[in-house]
Amino acid sequence: MLIFFYADWNEACQHLWNELLSSSDFKKETAGIVKLRVNPEHGKDEGAVAAKYNLRSYPSTFVIDKPFAKPRKIDLLFWSFGKMKTLSIEKTLLEIAGGTATQQTQQAGAEATTP
Repeated sequence: MLIFFYADWNEACQHLWNELLSSSDFKKETAGIVKLRVNPEHGKDEGAVAAKYNLRSYPSTFVIDKPFAKPRKIDLLFWSFGKMKTLSIEKTLLEIAGGTATQQTQQAGAEATTP
């Protein structure tokens, strides 16, 4: 299960949704995954779900791999040269599967700046 917490007013949430999560490629590649989109500002029930996940910032994306598993937060956004970017579909799938796409992206950036 993939849970995406967002706020309508948040630019990063809009960017993540428009550039990745609502894309036809993402929908196709994740067709077998249950996805929830939750805005805690839309009501009591939504706020209660966010409180359960100890939500601290938007956007926040969590994966629950199997029944009763602890939710795992994944980062699908990063900054590069002052611009907000999303992970590629491939790296997003790796993150969802429990891989380390974010770490690989950060390492690649660090290696590129190392003399």
